[in-house]
Parts: sequence; structure tokens; C-alpha cells
Amino acid sequence: MSEYVAVTPALRDLRWRRFTDYRHAQGRHLVPITAPESGKVASSLPLAFVADENNEWNVHALIGLESECNHCLDDRFGWRAAYVPAFLRTSPFRLMPVSDEKPTSMALFLERESPWVTPDGEERIWTSAGQLTEQVSSIFTFLKQWQTHDLRTRHAVNALAECEVLVPWVVETHHGGSLPGLFRVDESRLCALEDEPYLELKRRGALPLAYAQMLSTHQVAALERMASEAGASESVDIMS
Repeated sequence: MSEYVAVTPALRDLRWRRFTDYRHAQGRHLVPITAPESGKVASSLPLAFVADENNEWNVHALIGLESECNHCLDDRFGWRAAYVPAFLRTSPFRLMPVSDEKPTSMALFLERESPWVTPDGEERIWTSAGQLTEQVSSIFTFLKQWQTHDLRTRHAVNALAECEVLVPWVVETHHGGSLPGLFRVDESRLCALEDEPYLELKRRGALPLAYAQMLSTHQVAALERMASEAGASESVDIMS
């Protein structure tokens, strides 16, 4: 589990550098996305709906066909899919709740053990005047925008769940079995909705997400190819 620390003036001497690859995306097969980027994501990666421990729903990009394994990375941690989800483009920073008691009060946090937090990093977090640097301030603004989109997206996805149009989605892993906890839109259930629940989905912005998810299922084949290529790369005999 990554350790995140709040970005306060106590970190004034800490240095970081902008990421040059996506090694920070290792160890995950799902990435949360937001509605505004769903069309771009769906053109290159499968989308799946996932419920958390509180039965709150969200939409994710499926980036691996094994649990905690990212098949979108090459052997140099370059990104192989056509689109990089916004969630992965702010490392080593993240917007997180200030505390469990204040889950809606968000602040800027830093992943302390990130590969991009280094003593020889060219970037600072704070200026000599005690203000966030321009680079960090820009990331903070982007994260706040992302958080706003995330809340609206969750609201929309939960509407789909409430209308009972989400069904379990069996996606086979690269080595057999299936990935747990994935759901998709059942087109027949969506089309069978009465006018009022259908209009409620429209009001809550859920319909574009539903259609994007259904279209994105065709991207499983592309992810399977990347998984196969990654497996072939790992099995190369360096003595041959």
C-alpha cells in the first residue's frame, strides 16, 4: 500500500520530478475514469463498472487481464494503448480526503515512496515565499477538476445500478479463470426500461456512459493482444 502524505509547508525541502514513463501504474488492472473522457477511453480500452465496499459504483478502464497486472505497459514502462486515463497523469500527486471524519474535505497529497520523489529531482513543491510552485499549483487545479468530474460520474453510474441494468461481466484472465467484480450494461435491460427510469438516466448523464461501455467491450481483443505480447516478451530466452 502506497503511503501518501499531505502537502504542507513541512515538505518544503522535498524534491520531485515529472514522470517520464508509467512505472507508477504497475500493479493495477483497473483505473478509474470520468465521464468526459469515457469516449476516448472506450476507443482503445474496455470499460467496466465496479462497486466498492460501500456498494458505491464507478466506471473503470480495464488495463490488465490479470489481477494487479497492467498489460498496457511495455518493457520500458511506456504506455501502449492509444489513450492514457487522466488518473495516471498526475503522479506523484493525488487529491484525497483530509481524514476519515471528513471524507468530503479534500486536500493535495504526495506519494512519498513514488519513483518520482527523489533527492535529485529538479522540481520543488513550495516556493521560497511559501506558495505552491506553478507546476504543483497546475496539477492541484487539474486534480480538483478531475474530482468534480469524478463525483458527477459516480452519480451517473449509481443511476445505472439503481435501474438494474448492470450485470456481471465475465472477462477471462490471460492464464485462465476470470477477473472478479466486473459489471457491464445489459442492452436488453436498458432498452426495456419504462420512460421514467430511462429519462432519469438521461437527466443524470448516465446514458453516454452506458453506450460507451457497451461499445468498449470490443477493445477486450486489443487488450488480449497486449497481454500476449507482454507474456512473449517476458519469456524470451536471452541466451538464444
